[in-house]
Amino acid sequence: MSLSLKIERLVGAVASHLSDNITSGTTVEYPGSFVDTGAINDWVCVRVAAMTRNAQRRRGTDHGKVMITVEIYAKRTAATYRASRIEEDIRAVLRHAEILVKDYGDSSEPTIAYLRVLEPDVGNQARQLGTPTRSDVRVLSVEFPALLQAA
Repeated sequence: MSLSLKIERLVGAVASHLSDNITSGTTVEYPGSFVDTGAINDWVCVRVAAMTRNAQRRRGTDHGKVMITVEIYAKRTAATYRASRIEEDIRAVLRHAEILVKDYGDSSEPTIAYLRVLEPDVGNQARQLGTPTRSDVRVLSVEFPALLQAA
């Protein structure tokens, strides 16, 4: 099978894995979903970027590399400690995770790819959103390189 899948399927698989395994109770935003942030103090958003493909000729399957970015949003009302705790939880859940990427609509075999998450990039890319007169939001970003292989 070739490695031609929609990024939304990949993001959805990672978001689902996070939602099922995260212990902090944080809301996980799914692709195309709407999160009402007025009622919650923290949430996470998953993005996938930098997808590269490499043909694996010996086995006849494609594989590639992706960069998974998880952004953690925490309002000032949720202590900075809370944002850091969520970051640690996400690192524990995704580090070395093996995630099945499934497509129930377009395929007779629902598993279309396998994603193996590697060690996260070291560092915490924190920034503030908002103005001093508005409710500030702290954003932490964690990046995970991952290997993707067609099923």
